[in-house]
Amino acid sequence: MDQREELARVLEREYAALYRYAFKLTGSKEEAADLVQETCVRAVVHQEKLPVENPIAWLIRVASNLYIDKYRRRKVETAHLERLKREQPVSTPSAEARIEALSLLDGLEPELRLIVILKHAQGYTYEEIGKMTGLKEGTVKSRLHLAMRRLKGSERSG
Repeated sequence: MDQREELARVLEREYAALYRYAFKLTGSKEEAADLVQETCVRAVVHQEKLPVENPIAWLIRVASNLYIDKYRRRKVETAHLERLKREQPVSTPSAEARIEALSLLDGLEPELRLIVILKHAQGYTYEEIGKMTGLKEGTVKSRLHLAMRRLKGSERSG
C-alpha cells in the first residue's frame, strides 16, 4: 500500500475521534469541521511525517497547533481592533492643521518621519515599531525624541 492510500485509510479510521477532539476544543460544530478539514489538509501536505504507530496522536497534535495558531491570530486581531476603537479621534483636525503637521513632518529625515508616523498617527508601541523597522526599542525611543525636538524647533521658527 502506498503512502497516500495509507493516509486515506488512517483519516477514514480516525476522522470521528479527530472531530470529537476538535469539537471539544472549539465548542462549535462549524469550527470543529473547519479545524478537522485544515488538519486533513496538513496531513496530506506533510504525509511523510505521519507516524506508523499512533497516527491519531500526530493528527491531534496538528489540530491542537492549528487551533492555538488561530486563537493567537484572533487574539491579536481583537487587540488591534480594540486599540483602533480607543484611538479614534474625538474631533477631526481641520484641513489647515493637517497641512501644517504634514509640512512639519516633511522637514524630517525619512527615518525620523516614519517613526513619528508609526507612533503618533498609527499608535504602534515602541516594541512594535522596533520590529517593523529592525531597530532596537531604545533606538526607536531616542529617534522619536530627536524627531519631536526637531519638530518643536521647526514649530517655533515657523
